[in-house]
Amino acid sequence: MNMSKREERLFGGHSAVKQAEQDLRRQKGFLAVFNKLFRRNRKKKLRKEMCSSVDTGLSSNKDCVNIEIRQRSLSVNDIDVMNITKPKGTWLYVSDVILTNADRTEILDGKCLNDDIIHAAQLLLKKQFPGIHGLQDPNHAPVKTGMNLTSPLKFNPVEEPCAQIHHNGRNHWVTSIKDSPDSDILLLDSAYYKDTITASLQIQFQQIYRTNMPKLSVTIPRVPKQLNKYDCGVYAIAFLTEYCFRNYLGEYKISFKTEQMRPHLVKCLSRGKMSPFPR
Repeated sequence: MNMSKREERLFGGHSAVKQAEQDLRRQKGFLAVFNKLFRRNRKKKLRKEMCSSVDTGLSSNKDCVNIEIRQRSLSVNDIDVMNITKPKGTWLYVSDVILTNADRTEILDGKCLNDDIIHAAQLLLKKQFPGIHGLQDPNHAPVKTGMNLTSPLKFNPVEEPCAQIHHNGRNHWVTSIKDSPDSDILLLDSAYYKDTITASLQIQFQQIYRTNMPKLSVTIPRVPKQLNKYDCGVYAIAFLTEYCFRNYLGEYKISFKTEQMRPHLVKCLSRGKMSPFPR
């Protein structure tokens, strides 16, 4: 019996879900902790900085903007691992990601989210929707160090439907979606400004949505806009969750209840299961 796209996402991976649950229990031991320490200390350079204040450069009377970007050829170098320290006050585990009580406070206090929080939410959605590909560790994003773009690892190419939360290299989180092989890359950006597609983001698109075309076509639909300079990560997770549950592609208007978004995220992470954000 043929299943709909949403049914494939939701029900197509029972065995994968069971295996993931078993892996989660096994990884709560020493090895998971060590891997986390190794991972946490090589990537904190850019994530804990304050999110940049951004201004819209796009006309408010347009529903979306389509942009073509040329393929780039930029070198991506490794960065060093330094100063492994034990995280204090563990809050919860999501696979090999350890969130601390400080991470929980960061969410509730209205701070800009770090990549551990972002990836923990992605991992929960990946377990709930095994038919949606991508959702890789955002720490793979190339970031500017001096005059170079550096990254510890590259993103793997994935098949559609796929999605990813990206750090664009300028202290800003965005969500991309490619729902089918013939569709444009959708960029859901709660700041909605003209310089979102940075060199770092272009490289990420090329690695994930690998194509032989000389140009990548990116559509930026009008989506709910963040009201401050700290909420981009929360909105990026909300957009991704909306896509997974409701196939949201920016084609209709939604309005999130801003004051409930962060408590909702904490609730989802605490119970180990994502659900759509209040609206």
